[in-house]
Amino acid sequence: MPSPDPEFDKDLYQQRIEQMENEMLPKLEKQRLEFLDKNWQPNADWWGSEPAK
Repeated sequence: MPSPDPEFDKDLYQQRIEQMENEMLPKLEKQRLEFLDKNWQPNADWWGSEPAK
């Protein structure tokens, strides 16, 4: 049976959820809308334009 993680921090978890909802998801939605724009064109270094984190 699984056991609770003794290092789990509920406050840090909630902060992360809020960050995803308030920062990351709006950014991704904006990017999605830009990609779907009929006038959208990739830049010259398309594959290298979004750095991996």
